[in-house]
This record gives sequence, C-alpha cells and structure tokens, in this order.
Amino acid sequence: MITRRTTLGMAKAVRIAELINISPSDSRFPAFVNEACEALLKRGKYFGTYARYAVAASSQLFTPPPYIDTVERINIAGAPVPIHDLLYQFLSYGWGSRDDSLPNGPGINECLHRGWYPTMVDIPPPGGQLTVKCDVAADVGQQVLLLGYDTSTPPNWIRTQVGGVWQDGEIVQMMQNPGTLSVNGFSKLTGVQPALTGVPLSGQWWLYSGTTLLSNYQWWETQPNYPRYLVPFINSTVTQIEIIGKSAFIPAVKDTDYLSVSSLRAIKLACRAIKAEEEDAWAIANILWNGGRDKKTGQQIIGAIQEMEFELSHFLGDGRVIGLNINGGGYGDDPVPALF
Repeated sequence: MITRRTTLGMAKAVRIAELINISPSDSRFPAFVNEACEALLKRGKYFGTYARYAVAASSQLFTPPPYIDTVERINIAGAPVPIHDLLYQFLSYGWGSRDDSLPNGPGINECLHRGWYPTMVDIPPPGGQLTVKCDVAADVGQQVLLLGYDTSTPPNWIRTQVGGVWQDGEIVQMMQNPGTLSVNGFSKLTGVQPALTGVPLSGQWWLYSGTTLLSNYQWWETQPNYPRYLVPFINSTVTQIEIIGKSAFIPAVKDTDYLSVSSLRAIKLACRAIKAEEEDAWAIANILWNGGRDKKTGQQIIGAIQEMEFELSHFLGDGRVIGLNINGGGYGDDPVPALF
C-alpha cells in the first residue's frame, strides 16, 4: 500500500527554522523536525501513519517488516482473526500458553503477540558464530554490538574486553561480502546495536547464523526491536497474511527525504511546541500541541494534533461509517471507559 507522503522542501524548511529561531543549516534543525514527526506519529492513528502490507508466512511465528511497529488488524488467508496481547495467555480461566514449537499449534484462529525481539528469526540450535555483512562500502568498519548468551551448557552471558575494560557483548566490525565472523558463538541474542561511533549508516546490513538469515536491517535502525506474533494454525504451507500496521518512525536526513507524517502545518506547530518545552514554557507548549484559548485575548488557537485530525477528516471523509473500538489492557475485569 502506497500512502500519501510529503517532503519538507527548502522553502518550508527555512520557514520552520525561522519560527524556532535557528538556521535550516544548523545541525539541530533536522533533530527538531524528526522529534516533531516521531511525536505526531505516536499520538494517534492519523492519515498516513498506518499502511497495508502483505506477508508470506510459512511458520507459526512471524515478524512484520521493520516499516511496521505494531499490527492493528490482520487477515489470515483472507479471513480476519482477533489479535491478543502479551497478557492474554495468562488470564485466569483462560486457555493458557500456546506451544509455538508445534507444526500446527492448538487454539482457535488467533494472532498472539509474543513480545519484542532484536532479530526477525531466532538463532537455530545449537547456535554458533554470527556473520555481520554490510551492503555499501561506506559502512565498512562500522561497529555492531551483539548482546546475548554463548553456546555452553548452561549458557553464559557474553562479556568481552575492549581497551582493557570488560563490557557486555561483543563488538563486530561490518564488512562487505563475505562479512565478518564473531569471535564468540551465540545461542541467543538479546540486543543488537549498530553504528556505535554515532555516525549514521549509509545502507542496509545483514546478520547471519551460518546460512540462516536472522535479520535484514535498514540504515535508520539503531536499536532494532521487532514485534513477533504467533498464529497457531499456520503450517509449513505458505500462507498470505494481510496486515494493517502502524508505521514505524523513519528519520529524515535532508529536505528531500519523505517525512513520517504528511501534515506540514502540524509539523510546524510541533517544532514550535518542542522549542517551547526546551524553554520551560509548558503552557505555550501545551497549546501548540493540543490547541486551546489564549488567556489574554481569548482567541482560539489550533494545535498540531488538531491539524492532524483535520487532515484525517479531509482525506478519509467525515461521512464514512466509523466502527467504535473499546480497547482494554488485556484483563477480563478492565473497566469500560466513559464515552463523551
């Protein structure tokens, strides 16, 4: 699904930079815009902040692509199934835990959130050395920190010496094909941190265990953390999964990069709100985010969130039929929120 996208452009960049009193060439300016976009992205299901994807799955466990932070709706082989959170299997008088090691697991048609993982696929037993491989020459020599347990029985937490100082994990330098092999054998990864020097990556990179591809990482990922889901009735036959997912935040580097949200008015107001927060002007920041009335003049002020809502109504239409969802935290005794 291709969603409507926008770029900042030099003219708009200059305008926003003027409003927050910094130069568009200032190194802080992209940080303001990116923080504004990330905050707006996470404050609601607004236009352009979610997308539809198709995924081919041949296992009960699947991970959506890195462009999706969470699955909102899911169809399996064309039929919608319910999505349950981490606590669902621990409900009193519930069905209990599912066995994700079976070719065809127990339970009804459902999608169970299993947590967040640094790789899309687990290291196959018994584990071993890992290979780090980068795509472009500009990333050769970039450092990746791999955190996890070794292959001993029982497994030990891996610690290595760097410059005479002991630290968690092992640092591996990126190389192009055939890549760089880790010194330690890993049975389980708990964390992956690329670009340790603070210099952003230029291209994608891959992590292998033997010939098994564990993950294909993108340049913007600094602490990869993927949601993983269990669909018990999927077997080795390839099954099409359709997803409506909340989009992940992808930072912009230059003014021609696509932004994570498309409302430039909302971005402008959000940048001003962030600037006000840094100056401890919290009342002004709140109005810039959420709108309100000026205490001196009584004038109604439109905030960034309202601009996002205006855009949503403009592109989806106010005449559409809206389904009401009441979302609890997964507990059977959640109170129903008041509706106004």
